Amino acid sequence: MIDDATAVYTHKSGDGEILYIGISNNPAFRTTQHSIDKHWFKKVKKIEIDWFDTRVEALEIEKSFIKSKRPKYNVIHNRPVVYDLSHLWKARKKLLFMIETHDAPVKVCALEMSKKTGINVNSFLCKEVDENPDAANYDCDAKDCLSLIEEELIALGQTPSGRFERICGAKFVQGELLDGCDDYACPHLKWITGGAAQ
Repeated sequence: MIDDATAVYTHKSGDGEILYIGISNNPAFRTTQHSIDKHWFKKVKKIEIDWFDTRVEALEIEKSFIKSKRPKYNVIHNRPVVYDLSHLWKARKKLLFMIETHDAPVKVCALEMSKKTGINVNSFLCKEVDENPDAANYDCDAKDCLSLIEEELIALGQTPSGRFERICGAKFVQGELLDGCDDYACPHLKWITGGAAQ
């Protein structure tokens, strides 16, 4: 639950190397899960646990710890210092296309988006989820996910730009062309960036 006390736990090796940082409202149970399904757990010799009043506070601390301490086995929030942002730009373009070609709110797999972008989508959208992003798939709104990606780009000094523009009367339903354009060679949409079509 969002308002429940939540721990940030740190798994360390015998020589003090930080192996993994995570959050849980039951760190003992979570550690048992790691001991079963994580290959790196045999290296864990010390566990530090810090408690916080809310899950939201713990999520922020976890993110901060991972970014500053760079644990060996964390994936989310643990990108290299030299950023290759192409994955964020690709994910943004894909989401914009999906939003433009669907008539109803578009749901995307939060796990897939987390892996593609390095952003823990479930955590930022405050879903009641297990802290392990590999544990389950949760659907999230594509527009919410798009906002998270654009916030991350801005935080990294980028200006999110580019959009799809319709070039004909095409009407889409669930990503499929319904009607409005009889030209089979027509792409229906053009990617616009910097005021010019690509």
